[in-house]
Amino acid sequence: MKAVPYTYTTPKWDYNPQTRRREKIGEDATSQPEAEPQEQPNPKSSTPKQEQPPVPCICARCNQPIKRVKLKDGSIMQAAEFATTHEGMCADCYKATRLNVA
Repeated sequence: MKAVPYTYTTPKWDYNPQTRRREKIGEDATSQPEAEPQEQPNPKSSTPKQEQPPVPCICARCNQPIKRVKLKDGSIMQAAEFATTHEGMCADCYKATRLNVA
């Protein structure tokens, strides 16, 4: 606590039915619209891009899609990262090759 008394003012807020938001009332109300960025609609082009779905990572040994893997520490390793760090194999095939199982 301070040894000297002090005061401060806080802005007053009120519901504006036009914008459906709570807005500041008083002298501070004029500065709020400037601080809040206006949302502009994204212009849509006449020729939309054909977005291709991501190519699934395929196991080099069993030709099945590689799935993401949950590690012992609880984190998740994505399929592409797992494939690059584990010789392009899925988790089952990688374990099988490490354990010398057919």
